[in-house]
Amino acid sequence: MAGYLIEIVPYDPSWPTAYEEERTRLHRALGDCVARLEHMGSTSVPGLDSKPIIDIAAAVTSLATVPDLFPKLEGLGYQPIDQRSPDRYDLWRVGDKGHPSHILHFMADGSDAWIRPIIFRNALRADANIREKYSELKRKLAEECGDDIIAYGQMKNPPSSPTKPPRAEPPPLSQEDRPRGGALDYPPGLTEQPA
Repeated sequence: MAGYLIEIVPYDPSWPTAYEEERTRLHRALGDCVARLEHMGSTSVPGLDSKPIIDIAAAVTSLATVPDLFPKLEGLGYQPIDQRSPDRYDLWRVGDKGHPSHILHFMADGSDAWIRPIIFRNALRADANIREKYSELKRKLAEECGDDIIAYGQMKNPPSSPTKPPRAEPPPLSQEDRPRGGALDYPPGLTEQPA
């Protein structure tokens, strides 16, 4: 898919419902192939300006199994995206306007790639100051990048920034701290167990 004009809009309270509807469709299609699904990205943060695209994180036991799921996902309208990260697979579903309405991110369950975006999401949910700074950054970059979604993503998520946790090896998780039951154990102040 060619680039599309990057549009940042005010938070829409219908986004959680859109996620839940898509989660249900994905669960029916994928069943036990996915350990859990999480609403991630900016549309999962009340009050945060965002591209109107629902990001969904899908935890799998092994990334090697993900290409086997492509036929089922294509039946739901998902298309693989040119893969730019060795620690995940991304697919998108194109909406009515000809640009993605949903992006599905497959990551190894319990991996750094899985944990960091969820911790960042919860930090944004918990801190209005971070949320406001991140909204400002996204609006500025959308204006600068126009339809260059690759540049937008790289500038929004540099290796280290005030709005993103630095990339580093996380400490090993003890058995008690491992994700279980569809929820993660978060640091104090970032607790938000999914319903």
